[in-house]
Amino acid sequence: MRDWFYLVFAAAGVGVAALKGFLYAHVLGEVEYAAVGYYLLVLGFGGLVIGSGVMLRAHTELPVMDRAQRVAFIAQGRGVGFIFWLGLGVPSLLIGSFFWEFSLFSLTLLQVFIMFLFTLDVVARKSDGDFIGYARSVFARNFLLLVGGVSVACATGSARLSILSEVLCGLLACGNIVVNWILNFKLPTKPYLKKSLRFVPVSLLGGVGQYIDRLCASVLLTLTAFSVYSYLSLLMVGALAVQQIVNTKVITLLSVRCAESPRLAYLYLLRVSAFVFFVSFVLMLCAAYALFFSWFAASWVNVGPVIVFLFVVGSAFKAAEFFSSFLVVMHRKKLLALIQLASVLGYALLAVMSYSAGFEAFVSFMVIGMAIYTFTLMLVSWRISLV
Repeated sequence: MRDWFYLVFAAAGVGVAALKGFLYAHVLGEVEYAAVGYYLLVLGFGGLVIGSGVMLRAHTELPVMDRAQRVAFIAQGRGVGFIFWLGLGVPSLLIGSFFWEFSLFSLTLLQVFIMFLFTLDVVARKSDGDFIGYARSVFARNFLLLVGGVSVACATGSARLSILSEVLCGLLACGNIVVNWILNFKLPTKPYLKKSLRFVPVSLLGGVGQYIDRLCASVLLTLTAFSVYSYLSLLMVGALAVQQIVNTKVITLLSVRCAESPRLAYLYLLRVSAFVFFVSFVLMLCAAYALFFSWFAASWVNVGPVIVFLFVVGSAFKAAEFFSSFLVVMHRKKLLALIQLASVLGYALLAVMSYSAGFEAFVSFMVIGMAIYTFTLMLVSWRISLV
């Protein structure tokens, strides 16, 4: 039971992250909340992009390394992330400044890299078996960002100053990691970089798939509609957090189970997926009531119960998707990348088809996409497990 005690801190970290978005909606106006929504979207998606060559490797390779190997892996991983951040961040800054304020985008990109360094460090700690330390660090950082960001938002009503406060708190939370990276800066070796690049398609497409509905919403919906969708997406944040909490343990066990018996590993994963779907559905249903239909609801949000219920179902499907990890462990990264690419194109098509029909149609089509993606991966993984 002690092995799973980390869930207490992990759940607290998730709760704090969701609470931050909830509180922002109550202390900021609709337009300012949209700016925070864009910030959180770029932060989450950007972190996945610059970590696309390293994070998946870290989860699967670090657990079987000794301490010296882990130190060398992390040092080079930071170098890969820095290269990706420069290569993707600078063009993004130039392009993004046409659509968003330069100062806001600059702050967001800085926070992206800080978050990458922090995440790689805590993944290494988790791989060393220190799950409690991993979860405690995530909770402490999330709590610090909540206090700093929401306090400034409450005092000023400014999204820009709130984001600045979050960046400063992010530096404070992992200043020792940033200093360590600067003092021990190391560019990756050619073999390390080449191997990392092989993980980019799967990791990058997986990141796009995780955020595709919000990316489509940010492009296609009006500012006020995107504000509402961002508030609705707090349910998705909660559901994905449940998935990540469970997957922290599951992904470290999956390699061993797949080596012993792919079929039994799939059945194990199917049970985990069904359990997480049920738990997420119940938890997000309770959260939906508090967010939309109780006196806790933000005054400017007005969404019908049917749409909220549909989004709860879609969030539960997202939370229950563990099968991409199965395909990675089974060395079917190319197949997974093809499924992810088809999913991204399908989402984009559904979004374009539905957004002009209204907000309700857009949400409904996004939920359909979430269900199709999870079922597709489940069926493909089943076929692979029989080979």
